[in-house]
Amino acid sequence: MLPRRRLRSQAATMPIVLDEPFGAYEKHVLRTYALAALTPDAGRAKREILDDLVIWYRDNRELLGYRISPIDALLHKAEAERGLLQGRVLRFASGSVPKLDGKAPARSALQKRLDWIADTLRLDPVNASFLGAVVRLTHLAAFRELYDAVVGDRSVEDEVAATTVAHLAGLSPRQARRATDLRSPLHQLGLLEDRGGGDVAVSATIIDLLSQRTTDADRLRSVLLGRSDPSSLALTDFSYLGDAARTAIALVAGALEREEKGAGFLFYGPPGTGKTEFARLIGEQVGAHVVFVGELNPEEGDRNLRGEPSRADRLSHLAFASALAQRAGRVILVVDEADDVFTGVDDGEFSNRSGSKVFMNRIVEACPVPMIWITNHADRLGEAVLRRMLYAVRFREVDQATRRRIVERHCSARNVELSSDHVDRLARLPATPALLGTGVRAASLVSWGDGSAGEVAIAVTRSLLTAQGHRQVAEPLGATAAFDACLSNADVDLATLEGQVAAAGHGALSFLLSGPPGTGKSAFARHLASRLGLEILERRGSDLLGMFVGETEKRIAEAFAEAAEMKRFLIFDEVDSLLADRGTAHRNWEVGQVNEMLTWMERHPTPFAATTNLADRLDPAVQRRFLFKVTFGPMTPEQIEEAFRRFFAAEAPPSVRRLSQLTPGDIAVVARKAEVLGVSDPLDLARMIEAEVALKPSIARRIGF
Repeated sequence: MLPRRRLRSQAATMPIVLDEPFGAYEKHVLRTYALAALTPDAGRAKREILDDLVIWYRDNRELLGYRISPIDALLHKAEAERGLLQGRVLRFASGSVPKLDGKAPARSALQKRLDWIADTLRLDPVNASFLGAVVRLTHLAAFRELYDAVVGDRSVEDEVAATTVAHLAGLSPRQARRATDLRSPLHQLGLLEDRGGGDVAVSATIIDLLSQRTTDADRLRSVLLGRSDPSSLALTDFSYLGDAARTAIALVAGALEREEKGAGFLFYGPPGTGKTEFARLIGEQVGAHVVFVGELNPEEGDRNLRGEPSRADRLSHLAFASALAQRAGRVILVVDEADDVFTGVDDGEFSNRSGSKVFMNRIVEACPVPMIWITNHADRLGEAVLRRMLYAVRFREVDQATRRRIVERHCSARNVELSSDHVDRLARLPATPALLGTGVRAASLVSWGDGSAGEVAIAVTRSLLTAQGHRQVAEPLGATAAFDACLSNADVDLATLEGQVAAAGHGALSFLLSGPPGTGKSAFARHLASRLGLEILERRGSDLLGMFVGETEKRIAEAFAEAAEMKRFLIFDEVDSLLADRGTAHRNWEVGQVNEMLTWMERHPTPFAATTNLADRLDPAVQRRFLFKVTFGPMTPEQIEEAFRRFFAAEAPPSVRRLSQLTPGDIAVVARKAEVLGVSDPLDLARMIEAEVALKPSIARRIGF
């Protein structure tokens, strides 16, 4: 018989640590396997014993230690007569089968670990016996030699024929079928791998477990479930989630207490927003062990380097972890990058499906412990999976206060000293916690000693934001002056209004701010947000307008929902592009986006403001949707004088005071230009301001911002 040669898997070459030397218990098991191989099968046709098995028996007679060995006489007779043994049917004679001496010795370390697996997973004796046989026949040299002798195969494979294993383990045909069925616990729990053609192999998870130098239950459990690492973030870092964080923690705690099946939780949002860290944090909050499905245990070094786990590997680990978790106390399972597992399962085209839809749905709804599914793209999981979730948490951009805390924590952990200004500038960047950590990490790698580590952190974070296609990564050019109501000309007393708004709090406040460009509309909106202690969520009309039907309405709804959920002050710039008069609309979608805006404006629970340069183009229904309507105009002569003194530390020439279309924005532009050109003479500054205003008629005919 030619050997069936195949490359051994890396898992197969990993040694299992046993009692040294080959202990009494393993000798006892080897005797029982050999006895099964050399004993006639009752009621069944005789099997031919190959030369290899007879030779193996002769070489291991002393190790086996049978009290009666009638086969020896046949062996010697055959050698004397022919010198060859091929074709001989050599078995123990009926009625003279050897008996094993006494009871089984004390269990070996290997058997203790096997028993722990069987007890933990509630395997019955048949499955436990079959698993132990596969382990020994594939990973212990003495047992492997017996197997090769039985099948006449000198291969070095890590797999064995299931029927031969069952026979050597002393299982009846019925028991053998039960243990080898693909629906048996051994396969469903991922303990054995089906290699096809009736061959089986031990899973990498079992090899990891049996290779441990301990029989301690806690240590063995940690190998199977992995290490539960603490979160690098604190609960306060997720305050931007609002009630969603508290609700998720309460639901997970309740599911654990009541042993609720099918308690699935979906965490979704952009990469780096803290989904994985929040999963770890929930485990800490509810006192549970968090298991990340399909991830290798890093404790064992190179022994675990088996390559990237496939979808099948992750599903196998998921089935195993699910069965183990319900027997192992308070456990939470986490499937990171869940879209890799579900992609194609819910595909409308049957030919494109990559897995069983029914199987995946049952995993979600029948898991015995809370399970957290993490993804960057919730839509890829499919509607059938999404509707089976118990709760979904959307992770958005974190607020500035949280970003500052995260930066400070990373600095402390890496012993990096950043100035308060650098920390503030980092926190102002719309970066995820992961990107902020990368920025601080980069700062820890430089040792220039000139305080420029902060600039490195900012540059690295901004570079990664740009690479991700983020649009708001540029820092302001120079210092931004604080809003001063004295310099803005409006039809209401701005100072009085802001005081009243600050006293009113975070209720449903709405503001329509209209007027020419540069009059201070957006600056006033940001100032109101500051007085209310709210961060700003700013959206321009160009950010929301989509090229497909319905896309603009979706973005409008998302902006309002995000502002409400994160309790931010929502500012719409260029709102005339979203609220144009429906009477002049030529297409249905133009009417639809106005209706969407008006609907959300009526029920938005937190403050928001809209700015426009073209109030006359707004739909008539807009006016009554705003609680406060403020019209801004050019500065008065008195305001021009005050602005000139503040920006240029000089008195305004008469020609400047007479300008009727001058705005604070115009003076700010000239101030920046004068700084670049080194201009300080008041008359030269006046000419620059006059030139700026002279451009207004052509600009006014276009949409400004």
